[in-house]
Amino acid sequence: MADTGLAVYSRVIQQAGIPYQSYAPLAQYQAPKPPSLWDGYRQLLAPAPEPTSHVQSAVTGMRHNLEAGAVAALLGVIHGKFGLDIKGKYPVDGILAAFFYALSVKEAGKPDGYSSDLRAISQSLTSVAVFRKTSDWAKPSVATTGETVKTDSMSGHTSSAEDPLVAAAKRHGL
Repeated sequence: MADTGLAVYSRVIQQAGIPYQSYAPLAQYQAPKPPSLWDGYRQLLAPAPEPTSHVQSAVTGMRHNLEAGAVAALLGVIHGKFGLDIKGKYPVDGILAAFFYALSVKEAGKPDGYSSDLRAISQSLTSVAVFRKTSDWAKPSVATTGETVKTDSMSGHTSSAEDPLVAAAKRHGL
């Protein structure tokens, strides 16, 4: 106890019957280090985050959902009229996704920019492109008389009028 400056009171504590406790942790308190000059500089340059209320979050989410619906409707019209691949090779939705992503990066940091909206549109386009290409890749192929035919139904049957069981029986000579 001599090192903590409480040696004078040690006899009183012992006579009172209070069990001995070490007071060393109280004497070893260290104040937190002040931030470095570099940390202070970074804090000055960082923009103050704007608090987002529940209403603002709901409005932003609704706006992005409506944008996604508009993009899906536009892609549906383009797909119905022309198809979504240029020359059967270049996906229109993928190209537009990259374009809108680049625009969102260009608009970033502007106070009145539409970076988050452009990014949401890019994400919607990317979702459609990945869904479409994955769906095309995952479609099962059905072998018929030497050629491979893509199926249009979920059952794996081709869209011909002949029953697949009858066709298989004919192929095997039954």
